[in-house]
Amino acid sequence: MSEFTTTIEVHGDELDVVVEFTYSPGTPDVMYLSNGDPGYPGDPGECEVEAVYRTDDKKRVKDLMPALPKDIIEYLFEQACSEGPESYNDAREAAMEDKAEAARERDWD
Repeated sequence: MSEFTTTIEVHGDELDVVVEFTYSPGTPDVMYLSNGDPGYPGDPGECEVEAVYRTDDKKRVKDLMPALPKDIIEYLFEQACSEGPESYNDAREAAMEDKAEAARERDWD
């Protein structure tokens, strides 16, 4: 799960919030199979806002999503979808670095 912080305005009050979201990239179209048969269309990426918490709610007890107006949820969804590819790439890069470090440590043993 990824997250970002932002400020939203609800009923005239500005709230600093943490948005937790999930993102999975789509798959590309496959034009042709290796045997020459027609391929298949790819799948689109998926993005979903899981929860919204005030930044001062350190234990993340109270999810604000049920109380937020639809237009704010849509705004947060758009932000999550634009943040998604970057957070996915960052997580993937970190995992590859961890794997390389583990391989180096095994080589020293």
